[in-house]
Amino acid sequence: MDRTEYYLVVIIFLLASIIQEVGDQHTPDMIAIISIAIVYISPIYLLINMVGDFQSMLGDS
Repeated sequence: MDRTEYYLVVIIFLLASIIQEVGDQHTPDMIAIISIAIVYISPIYLLINMVGDFQSMLGDS
């Protein structure tokens, strides 16, 4: 995973957090569901890819 992808995941996570925080009763349910999914899935995605990168570094040496 490239360093750019890490930054993009962090940016997407922060934008979804802002949507979730600023959203109110008038926010459509679909947008709320997608933003909640992004907030909970993106750290897991990032962790899995970081572990995979670490394992590939250990396997190369």
